[in-house]
Amino acid sequence: MAWEILLLIIIPIILLVVIIWAIFDVVKSDMTTQMKAVWIILLLMFSLITLIVWLFVRNKV
Repeated sequence: MAWEILLLIIIPIILLVVIIWAIFDVVKSDMTTQMKAVWIILLLMFSLITLIVWLFVRNKV
């Protein structure tokens, strides 16, 4: 039961915080605007894939 709470609540919150932190880190870096856009798109794609995997795993538990 405890691992289900960990899987359903804590892990998505941690992933969301990490993605937001990474986007802010990219925005305030010294990269060009084009590279910032590429990195932000990659981070958003990673978060979308992670969300899809998380939803799939959650439904199988």
